[in-house]
Amino acid sequence: MSLLALESLRLDAGTRCLIQPLSLQINAGEQIALIGPSGAGKTSLLHALALALRPSSGHLHLDQQDAWALSH
Repeated sequence: MSLLALESLRLDAGTRCLIQPLSLQINAGEQIALIGPSGAGKTSLLHALALALRPSSGHLHLDQQDAWALSH
């Protein structure tokens, strides 16, 4: 059972794609690191995880529930 799950999450800013569809599962107790060059979308992904940036498509689940439904 995943604590955090991204399913085909895509982030766009206007006509620019910030993050191509990304799927990821993080289980309770796991630690991850985001690494990559400048402009790779690390900060944009963190903003989406903090629910400060709404994904263009895909799903973000926290404890198997839609994160956006929980926050609004």
